[in-house]
Amino acid sequence: MPKTYKTEIIGYRFEELSDDIKQELYQRDYDSFAEMVEFEPIEEGFKEIIVERYGAELDDEYFLLWYDVSYTQGSGASCTVDLDVDTVLSKLLDGSQYDGSLPAKLHFVSEQRKKGNIDIPEIRVVRCGPSNFYNHENTCRVEVIYNNNIESAVAAQDLDEAIEHIEEHLTERIRELLIEFHGNLQEYYEESSSFEAYYNVLSDSDNVYTVTGSIIDPTFIKNAYVIDAVQLSLDFDDQEDYSFT
Repeated sequence: MPKTYKTEIIGYRFEELSDDIKQELYQRDYDSFAEMVEFEPIEEGFKEIIVERYGAELDDEYFLLWYDVSYTQGSGASCTVDLDVDTVLSKLLDGSQYDGSLPAKLHFVSEQRKKGNIDIPEIRVVRCGPSNFYNHENTCRVEVIYNNNIESAVAAQDLDEAIEHIEEHLTERIRELLIEFHGNLQEYYEESSSFEAYYNVLSDSDNVYTVTGSIIDPTFIKNAYVIDAVQLSLDFDDQEDYSFT
């Protein structure tokens, strides 16, 4: 004849556990909890800046981001993206921050472009360096794709040097944005994977724990009501051996 066995377990919400047990659970779950952090809000913020300042297209398949927040040697952020030529040149000419003789170089290129002496079909951020395991800002740079149509060798060299100067300037600006982007990623990661974030998530969950932090399997709870830390009645039918720890 089957027998019915009944036992009682004290059920605790996460916030009712001792501080030591909460910290123990956090340390145990940290890796899996940290992997759940989603960086889309930070990514979108960075992309919006590139769109606003350099005329990039959000739906561009070439607009890609790489980043690593592991604090290792190769950690950082880099990207590839097509920049709008007219937007880039106009932004540089409208009083943005310069260094060295960039204004003169810019005006020279702009004038030669109007005269048809130079054609600039593309300005792109490209990957460079060891991209297989590094993701920091130095693994990408700006390239200005252009055709120099000046016949004079001296003038052509001046134009080449001006384009190189613009490339260096834009590369520095993009890398500065990537450093800021990576800093925002790290800050967001640390906040989202912190004990406070873990506490908030677990406090909103339906988990019920024993005093030692073990989750009570809901499949073993039949017709039980959990209110604060009340005792739970459990029925076990056709079972002979059960042990609880």
